[in-house]
This record gives sequence, C-alpha cells and structure tokens, in this order.
Amino acid sequence: MKIESHKIFRPDGSRRVALITGGGFGIGRELCRLFYEAGYNLVIASLVMEELTEIKNELDARSGTQDVMVYQIDLSTPDAALNVVGFCEERKIHIDVLVNNAGFGLTGLFTDQSLNRLMQLMTLNVVTTTILCNAFGSKMRERGFGMILNVASTTSFQPLPFWAAYAATKSYVSSFTQAIATEMRPFGVMVSCLYPGITRTKFLDTAGLHHSTKWWSVGSMIHHFAMNPVKVARIGFEGLMRGKRRIVPGGINKFHFYFIQLIPVALILAVVNMVMRRYRNPERHLN
Repeated sequence: MKIESHKIFRPDGSRRVALITGGGFGIGRELCRLFYEAGYNLVIASLVMEELTEIKNELDARSGTQDVMVYQIDLSTPDAALNVVGFCEERKIHIDVLVNNAGFGLTGLFTDQSLNRLMQLMTLNVVTTTILCNAFGSKMRERGFGMILNVASTTSFQPLPFWAAYAATKSYVSSFTQAIATEMRPFGVMVSCLYPGITRTKFLDTAGLHHSTKWWSVGSMIHHFAMNPVKVARIGFEGLMRGKRRIVPGGINKFHFYFIQLIPVALILAVVNMVMRRYRNPERHLN
C-alpha cells in the first residue's frame, strides 16, 4: 500500500521513527521490514542480541537511507519500559510510531506455573506495554501526531483454562488499547490493536505447543493451521496505517471473533478444559 508522505516525514523534513519491541523474530521482525520499506527510521528493542544484529545487518544492507538502531533489553523486568524511554531520551530520539509486539505465553495448570515466570509474563504483557504507551503517547499527543500498535491475541476473546494468565493479560491489552484509542484520536494519535491467532513462530514452542507427527494431536493441528508471520505483519501494518481500531488477520480468526460472541462462556470453558486436559495427559500422547 502507498504510505502518505506526512506519515513518513515530520513537518521539518526529518524522517519519523518507529519503535518496535520484540523485533528480533516472527511478527516483530516482519514489522521491522515493513516500516523500513515504508521509509521510517527504526529503534528495535528485544532480548536476543544475535537476532537484533541479524535484522540490523539485513536492513542496513538495503539501498535505503534510514537509520536502524537496536537496543538489547529484557522487557519482562520491572524497570524495562523506563529504560527504553531513557534510551530514547538520552539520544534525543522522538518516537512517532510505537509497536508493542514483545510478549510470551504460558500454558499448563496455573498453580503449576512458577511465580517468577508469571511475574515476567505480567510485566512484559501488561506493565511494559502500559508504561510505553503512557510515556510515548503523551509526547505524541503534544505533537499532534502519532501511531500506536499493540499486539494482543485471539486468546483475549475468551477466558482460557490452561492459558489463564496469558489470555487474561492479552484481554487487558485489548481492553486497554480500545479505551486509549478513543481518548487519543481527537489529538491526532491513531491507536490500533492487532489480534494474531496461531502464528508460525518460535512462540509456539516457548508456550509448550510443540509440533507432533500425530495428525490429530493438538500440537499437530495448531502448527498446521498457524498463519505465516509475514501475512500477519502485513495485515497489522496496513490496518494501522488505515487507522483501524481492531485488526483481526485471517478468515479463521475473524470467524473466531464473531462466533465466540454467540457461545456461552460456560460452554467455552468446558470444551477448552476438556481439550487441554487431554493434551496435557502424557498417557494419551497428544503432544
């Protein structure tokens, strides 16, 4: 899609800057490529330096003249968001586009999950996202221009047993994003929420959803129906540029969004609980 020049350049002629968290792999890496192709300077904040180096080298090797800056940081730590803000302020970098893409998931019985991982999950998915939106969103409001893309998930559409904390944090992201989108629009700041479903990235393995050779296993079906991150990122990018408040990529995910609103929550809980209990039972070899 053609990007309007005022979205790429500031009134003084300088390039606008997009800050993308979790830009080292998957959807985040594809978003980095898209923003670079559109003409933005980039600040990419992520955990693994090797991945950051790879995407920086790739983009620097292209014929564009944009700046690509990387910042290695664990965004699941309590001070991470403020450190990102400080990193930008020290270098006098004004963020025009904020993409809160970093996140991870946890599956399994809630009471079996470690407190440390739960704290990291909630910090990354909720606290870091909120603080970055507040810090950079306030500057966008003052300047009368800005865009924010928060990445939620289709898990936010309903409560999910065995995904309890993860689904709840993504529900927060969804609700929070829709609310601030209404607040910020009068100030010229567009806020969108992207709802990826199952996507073919290493997120699945991190969450414990490993590929299986058994066709009817949960793991096998999840990997089979997973969307390509390139397509998800493209839909998210274009939706943000068009000012869409809710961006749901893919036909299956759209069907999920509308269909789930017709189903009683009690039935959803019962079905998901049954499926996940079978998946978690090693005697059934469903992984």
